[in-house]
Amino acid sequence: MRIIKLLFSAIIIFLIITVVGFFIARESLLFWGSSKIKKSVSTLTISKNRDSFISQCKQLGSTFVNGEDIVTYRLRFLSSKEYLLEAVCSQFSYDPILIEQVDLPNFVTKVPGTSGFLLGSRPNGIEIQVFAEEISKISEAIKIDLSGLLRKQVLIVEDGSISNNGDERFIGGGPVTSCNGYGYECCQDVSQTGVGDKITGLVDCEKSCFASCATRPVVLSFNSNPLFDPKLRSLEITNGATVEYTYVADAGKATTVGGVLDFGDGKKLPISGLAGQSSHTYSCTKPSCEYTVRLVLEDNWGVESAETNISKIKIIVRK
Repeated sequence: MRIIKLLFSAIIIFLIITVVGFFIARESLLFWGSSKIKKSVSTLTISKNRDSFISQCKQLGSTFVNGEDIVTYRLRFLSSKEYLLEAVCSQFSYDPILIEQVDLPNFVTKVPGTSGFLLGSRPNGIEIQVFAEEISKISEAIKIDLSGLLRKQVLIVEDGSISNNGDERFIGGGPVTSCNGYGYECCQDVSQTGVGDKITGLVDCEKSCFASCATRPVVLSFNSNPLFDPKLRSLEITNGATVEYTYVADAGKATTVGGVLDFGDGKKLPISGLAGQSSHTYSCTKPSCEYTVRLVLEDNWGVESAETNISKIKIIVRK
């Protein structure tokens, strides 16, 4: 009995030490991360006050336009942990001058959705967080929401100075960066679909930069018998002829796949499974009719496959 009490006491002490250690580590890392960003903003401010890069920008051909500064300074994130300090020459924003490349401390990341800081009179900012990835993985593993353990801090830059007690209304407004720099994902057109907020107009991911990506089913092959012309994916048949169709699909991360085979003439057939076959007889009351057969898959989450050249066949019926 005494041994059990000692063991129980040891477990309680271990849990207390672990919890206290977690909170101490969390606050220490948050302070370290914010201090690192403050130091970087200070580096940019010193460069701006010394006009360190004006001569380089003039050599490139930058000139004063409409009262704008010939050089602007920015802190731009490349990912949730890595950022650049850059001097941007007027008329040459596509080719900034690299001042320094910095990584945030381990376990410290930028909250997705923001891109960094622009030095100037207009306030703009970001949020940083600690243990976000680790808490998310543990929550998913034990099926318990542990988001309350997250600790975030707002950092706002205004007039060249940075504050960690800034107004959350000023979060955002930073430089344009990559999709990954915003903390978002560039979803694949065919095999993924975007989830959550979307950013458009980025050079590296113009149309499919989302907060996250989810897999969707993919049509791997869709064929006909008689065989269609492989270049045009079209098949000519006579009135009353029957065409057989076969398909193979990939479910992605889904557990089941269903869908619809649309024969193009108003008739549709429900399908299920990662492979299958069916047939359809076509008729035409005119000299010639054209139908487009489409295979649309849907997984158990209700996500549909993308329409691609592989997922459709043109049927031409002639008398």
